[in-house]
Amino acid sequence: MFAQAPQPYKFGYHTNDGHGNVQSRHEQADAHNNRVGSYSFTDAYGRSRRVDYVADGHGFRASVKTNEPGTAASHPAGAVYQTPVVAKAVVAAPAYHAPAVVAAPAVAKVAVAGFGGYGGGYDVGLIDEEVARQQLSTATGLVRPVTHD
Repeated sequence: MFAQAPQPYKFGYHTNDGHGNVQSRHEQADAHNNRVGSYSFTDAYGRSRRVDYVADGHGFRASVKTNEPGTAASHPAGAVYQTPVVAKAVVAAPAYHAPAVVAAPAVAKVAVAGFGGYGGGYDVGLIDEEVARQQLSTATGLVRPVTHD
């Protein structure tokens, strides 16, 4: 995937389904990716909503106009918001502790026995013939077959 510079565009549509429902949307963007647009809906009962918006470097901002039940401002809030002033906390830098010097552990030499060799074999019984093989390994790692006369 590669980055591509924003491309200016403009589009819009308007529909009416024949049952009283109407929808529309319009939007345009510039070469800096700033967008301005609106969308609206009106249902068969006459309830409508229109949203006008701007999306740019300052964020997304919208204004809604509607006649939907329960959305009219009958008693605007007269509240005053007060926030306490909070002093910035002063945090001391963490203390530095030099690494501890530790003596390396003593190493003792231990005598270990060398490779002792191995031995193994198998017998296979065949019709009218017997086959046997054995093999031994010496402590030096040489492998030699054991023969029986």
